[in-house]
Amino acid sequence: MAKLTVRFRSEIKKIHRFDKGIITIGRDSDNTICIDSLAIAPKHVIIDFEHPDGPRLIREDDQFPVRINGREVERHTLKDGDVVSLGKHNLLYQEEKTAKTETASPGFLDPIPRAGLQILNGKHIGRLIPIKNPMTRIGHPGGSIAVISLRKDGFHLSSLDGKEQILLNGDPIGNKVIPLNDGDRLEIDGRKFLFFT
Repeated sequence: MAKLTVRFRSEIKKIHRFDKGIITIGRDSDNTICIDSLAIAPKHVIIDFEHPDGPRLIREDDQFPVRINGREVERHTLKDGDVVSLGKHNLLYQEEKTAKTETASPGFLDPIPRAGLQILNGKHIGRLIPIKNPMTRIGHPGGSIAVISLRKDGFHLSSLDGKEQILLNGDPIGNKVIPLNDGDRLEIDGRKFLFFT
């Protein structure tokens, strides 16, 4: 499984996952990954995930440069950790390896799935907060406090206090308990986070 994390300057815009096929990246809305910027060609690059040498990136428009790790390229076989620069957008390419699931002993809980939050603004921008417990509180006394809880069907977000100041993908969560998905954006009293699994 391959992961492409789209960033504009230091802000994460979207995370995409692919395991096969051919994808296109460009400004037009019919691309697999659409980046709405005049610095991006209508069809800027294609990536062939089924190429025999590995995922092959090919530049599609001679007028728009493509840089991999700072070096301009026409074609490139992607490797884990490569940074693809298109205009002012960067795409981080990562290979996700599927871990073997260990069977828990009778009477013990299954291990908590790996999840966390990345801080998207403020002086701690970029810091990762791992979620290690079945219930994780976020926020401060006197302000808004949210809870991320693990249930049988995944992680969920709810509020303990200040529900109107807790936003999920731009919308207040109110009194609801809402399932969390990889790539969701949280905002608590103006502090912004990216949820990932």
